[in-house]
Amino acid sequence: YPSETDVLLLIQARKAAPQVTSLTVNTAVALMDIGYYDEAAAMLRPLLTDPHDNSVSGLARRLIDRAQKKQRPQKEDFDS
Repeated sequence: YPSETDVLLLIQARKAAPQVTSLTVNTAVALMDIGYYDEAAAMLRPLLTDPHDNSVSGLARRLIDRAQKKQRPQKEDFDS
């Protein structure tokens, strides 16, 4: 996981519903899992300023930090 088809479907779904935060995060994580770190970071940046949920901005920051280091997400990134 994820397969190329999985990632393409996530990207299409996100394009259809960019306001769905969980879809953005899941798509970015899938991109990171297959090595598309820059694309994942770019997708996550708008979540840094999410006025509705501070936990989302914290998660986005942790994932962007991983992406900048070219590292895959880890379980502990989601534990805050």
